[in-house]
Amino acid sequence: MDADADGLTSSCMLIRYLSHFTNNISYIYNQREDGHGISVQTVPEKTELLLICDSSTSETEECERLSNKGIDICILDHHPKTQDNPFALIVNPQLCDYPNKQISGSGVVYKLITVIDELTSNDYANEYIDLCSIGLYGDVMSMRSFETRYFVYQGLKNIKNPGVKAILKLKMNFGAKIDSNTIGFTITPTINSAARLGHIEKIIDLLLEDDYEKCLVLAKKIVSLNEDRKKTEVKLYRKIKDRIDPSHNIIVIKTTEEDQIDKGFNGLIAAKIADKYSKPTLVVKCKDETCNGSGRSIDNILFKSILESTNFCEWVDGHEGAFGVQFEEKNLGDIYEAVKDKIKFDEEKIIYYDLELDEEEIDYSLVKDIEEFNYLSGKDAKDTKVLIRNCSAIDRKVQGKLEDTIKIISNKMNFIKFRTNEEYALELNNGKRFDVIGSLKINKWFNNTKGIKRWQEDLQVFIEDYRISEN
Repeated sequence: MDADADGLTSSCMLIRYLSHFTNNISYIYNQREDGHGISVQTVPEKTELLLICDSSTSETEECERLSNKGIDICILDHHPKTQDNPFALIVNPQLCDYPNKQISGSGVVYKLITVIDELTSNDYANEYIDLCSIGLYGDVMSMRSFETRYFVYQGLKNIKNPGVKAILKLKMNFGAKIDSNTIGFTITPTINSAARLGHIEKIIDLLLEDDYEKCLVLAKKIVSLNEDRKKTEVKLYRKIKDRIDPSHNIIVIKTTEEDQIDKGFNGLIAAKIADKYSKPTLVVKCKDETCNGSGRSIDNILFKSILESTNFCEWVDGHEGAFGVQFEEKNLGDIYEAVKDKIKFDEEKIIYYDLELDEEEIDYSLVKDIEEFNYLSGKDAKDTKVLIRNCSAIDRKVQGKLEDTIKIISNKMNFIKFRTNEEYALELNNGKRFDVIGSLKINKWFNNTKGIKRWQEDLQVFIEDYRISEN
């Protein structure tokens, strides 16, 4: 399986489902740092049927070897094919005329178990729609696909997995609304952090556990790992930030053994840089004249396909927005040159928004309507962006354990910028008027101040960008 939220939910969904029929099930996995696919795992002796989730469509040689040992192989995957593999039964929407190409490994597994339900006159599959939705959204599938939207919607409305409930208990404010962003910003990072730090077994144990109290204990350990991951990510980013050169139309950061950056963090750092500078980014470790690492794209730029088309990479594997890559260090200059005409940006940064309002026009009723509209936002269906004019900054605070969150306070709402530095928006204080583009939210929180102790709500804006008001 792929060592991420999609691979983990796919596998745990299938194990749970098959357990309705037999207890003759064993499962194998590898830690993220060990590599990807069945070729880096050891299949137990006397295995008769091997089911592979979210990987291995193109692992022809390994499938041939296992097939010659008398093992039947079924691959449940969604990654594109790079070579034929006649040694396995492959269920993959990319290899047939199935209309929904925006379905991940968890979606493929869910479709399979619904078919088994039909054949056996059972109704077990719907118990696992929550895991399906997490895998789909966590793997950044398009939310314009009607089928994918339906699966995510049903999963959000039917969260039954005790492990997922435990994560939400620990991570969400009491009474906070759950929507698709809950998967993207709460559940998926918690799952992926354990994988990145070499503790996949903890997530598997959590998602397969039925005892809720045991799940709370497991989830606390995993949430702690996520906090450690955040601290490590900030530390590593600070280590390489002086090497960032935004003068090209892509950003490439080369690291060495001395940087001590585990490859599980390459993608996280690449995503942070891509978000900050709005440019496709590669973070690679260079050793023995070979560079190996991760790439992250922005917007709708097909960064993976563009790199493949240059013919200067030894391999590029994954999705358009998030992938692994390897190339010879000597080819970096050629890569810069080859993508120069294929990735272009406007000299002036342009941000599109959906609504334009004055700060005084915003109230709770309006924001509730917007939140309802944004219930299934995601890839290709972004949150509603609002331009709010004439906001007044009363105070500015640096917050968060890592001091990477800025809060601007006005009379009516709080403006929040995540994953930034302490210098962001220093000019916004003492009544300074500004315009801001961002997403409107209602924040529900418990006021534990002496003599108050009650649940309260306030209006928030997650900042995308701001400017000083002209008037």
